[in-house]
This record gives sequence, C-alpha cells and structure tokens, in this order.
Amino acid sequence: AIKSADYFYFTGITLAIIDQSSREKLFWTAKQFTEKGKKVIFDPNYRPHLWDRKEDAVEQIKRGYRSCNILLSSFQDEQILWNTSNSSEVLGKLLEYQIEEIV
Repeated sequence: AIKSADYFYFTGITLAIIDQSSREKLFWTAKQFTEKGKKVIFDPNYRPHLWDRKEDAVEQIKRGYRSCNILLSSFQDEQILWNTSNSSEVLGKLLEYQIEEIV
C-alpha cells in the first residue's frame, strides 16, 4: 500500500502515543516518501496531556516539521508550542523549516 500512496500523513498525536522506536520508523517512512518526490503532510495537533514533558513534544514536533512538505497546523497550537501570541513570530519560526506549504 505504501508503494502506491502519493501522500503520507501523520500528527503530533501519533508521535505522542507511540514509543521512540516506532517514531524512528515513522520518520524513516516520511524520508522515503520525500526522497521519492511524494508528499508528507504533518499536523502537529499538540495535546499537552499526551506528553510527559513539553520539551519532548517540541523535539518530536520539530522533527515533524523537518520531515514534511505540507504543514497543517493551527495558530493556537503554534502559540502554545512557541510561547508567543505574535503571529509574525510563529510564522518566522515555521519558515525556518523550509516547508513547501503551510496551511
């Protein structure tokens, strides 16, 4: 099924509920998609109660940013992650990751 798929979609909830070994497999899969010119879509969907530590969430979500071509996020999630209410700051942070499309 993966060979015939054009898109790979994952969320921050996925990252929160799987173990580190499974995360590594997920990011490896995302890399395979981008190397083949396919699209990787990431939705941080930050849910603080699913993480033991915010630092862990931020680290994994940053990996999600680096792995995706398309980011589906909410301003509210990004505000919480970056501790800011300034939309220019949030956009500036996201642009650092050179994501093709931010929705």
